[in-house]
Amino acid sequence: MLKLSEMCRVPACLQELLTAELPGEYNKESWAMDYDEKFDALPKLREDGNCLYGEHKYREAATKYAEALNMLEQLCLR
Repeated sequence: MLKLSEMCRVPACLQELLTAELPGEYNKESWAMDYDEKFDALPKLREDGNCLYGEHKYREAATKYAEALNMLEQLCLR
């Protein structure tokens, strides 16, 4: 019979997946945001994209711009 301590042990392969984050320490996915949150996130995404572009990190900048465009599309379809 397994002991309780053995049953509660988290496998090593899952330890990396289990983290606790405080509110504000993570970026909310766009599907989970309401209209105002998406609208408020757009300037930050643009600014982040511009900074990355200025640092010649074009792929990362394109990802930020694409995320912003996706949010704009969702706002327009609402």
